[in-house]
Amino acid sequence: MTNWWEHLFRGKSQDESGVLEEEQGMKLARAASVIPTLTHYIFSTTPSPMRLFKGKMRAPHMDYKANIDARIKEELPGLAAVTTYLYFGYYPQNMAFFPLCKPFEVPGTGQYIQAMPTNPHAKVLLSGDMTVNPGIWVRQSLISGSKAYGKYANVALEKWTFQEMVDVWSEVTGKKCVFTEISIEAVTKLHGDVGAELALQYKYGEACDPWEETDEHISPEDLGIDKNEVVGFRGTIEGLKKMGFWA
Repeated sequence: MTNWWEHLFRGKSQDESGVLEEEQGMKLARAASVIPTLTHYIFSTTPSPMRLFKGKMRAPHMDYKANIDARIKEELPGLAAVTTYLYFGYYPQNMAFFPLCKPFEVPGTGQYIQAMPTNPHAKVLLSGDMTVNPGIWVRQSLISGSKAYGKYANVALEKWTFQEMVDVWSEVTGKKCVFTEISIEAVTKLHGDVGAELALQYKYGEACDPWEETDEHISPEDLGIDKNEVVGFRGTIEGLKKMGFWA
């Protein structure tokens, strides 16, 4: 996997971070392509608004990652023939660890607000517990072998609206929370390039379903995913609460 955010947090611009991530991803791919015993390559990636909307929308942390997919297919066809691409959406853990996504208490009210640059009714793919679910999809991709070659797989099983997430967060934590949509300008003033970047992703999610399954996808059923193993949004928030978050 590659990490666009690492470069951004170290002071690079959104596009500079993308160039570095694409370079990193291709180094990994080229190294993998010359391993004579390699039978399966698994790459964490994302859909691309730039490609889907012909340059009219963009989100660099998604676009440059998707460039790696395209280049693997074009430049390294032997590797592409044994590659499975995993799509990860929204991390529920963001509500505990990522400042922009954390609900915050409104002084004097005993209530919370989650302020995000998106329509509360926009849906997003939820990856669930990132300490559990990626391993399930990797394991099942390897078990599936050639059936998963050249395919994309969504991790994990839920697509929820931001309002649904806030409602379940409130149920689990016992704290009333109001979702509030804020503008791209406001989130950029508050969170800089991080806020601007996430706003671009969220606007992409309002314009379409980036995680819509196509003929290029392999379903959880075809991978043999046991739904009882998968930890969804509610289970992730419950686990975080047990760890002491939102006490």
